[in-house]
Amino acid sequence: MAITPDGGYRSSVTVTPSDATVFTETLALGVACTVAGNVSVVLVGGTTLVVPVAVGWVVLPLAVKQVLSTGTTATAVISRLN
Repeated sequence: MAITPDGGYRSSVTVTPSDATVFTETLALGVACTVAGNVSVVLVGGTTLVVPVAVGWVVLPLAVKQVLSTGTTATAVISRLN
């Protein structure tokens, strides 16, 4: 999982927030938000972090292993960027 030489990401996979699903490390999350709220994630090191997001598109440069449904209140399409 590396950023390409030109600085872009190689792939994007949409995820559904889940308290059970854990995925392999991701480099960042892309969030296309239509209703502002929070996105709750678990970082690779195990720390849970709640990130407020506004309407629009944002890239969260976080090494994430899980996007939690508990604590995620934003209406958004969330993608793993690698």
